[in-house]
Amino acid sequence: MSVPKKILAACDNSPQAAEVVDYAAGLAHKTGAALILAHIIDIRGIEAVQHAFGRLPNLEGIEWSKYRADLVRDRYFELKQLLGMHRDKQLEVETVVNVGMVYKELLALVDDRKADLLVVGASRHNLLSEHLMGSTANKLFRLCPIPLISVGRSMLRANASAF
Repeated sequence: MSVPKKILAACDNSPQAAEVVDYAAGLAHKTGAALILAHIIDIRGIEAVQHAFGRLPNLEGIEWSKYRADLVRDRYFELKQLLGMHRDKQLEVETVVNVGMVYKELLALVDDRKADLLVVGASRHNLLSEHLMGSTANKLFRLCPIPLISVGRSMLRANASAF
């Protein structure tokens, strides 16, 4: 197994995000790899909010471009917070926040940034939502051209000594 030079860590607002960052940053520190922290804002969520707000009286005049810009700004701040204890280590870190279909944006980042390894969180959704829409992790496991690690609750404080 080759040592990764660029690790892309996909972070969201889930409870697993801190573990994803912890694992990916620890691995990057041990291997000397660059770390890319990415948060993808699901476009379906934004469209759902727009649709819901469009049906409520007295909510006209919402500036959706400002709402979207505020979301992006907040996610950048959250990524910096998640990086927290790893800031003092000599890590090369890039943060990226995009809006779109999550799996498509992550695959595009893998290609654009020439990542060698993708680290994602394992979350549990109900079977109905996975059946109707499919899970992001499922799509990534099928389509990702590079090694992918799924960090779940059982990997808390996981040892990255395999490299």
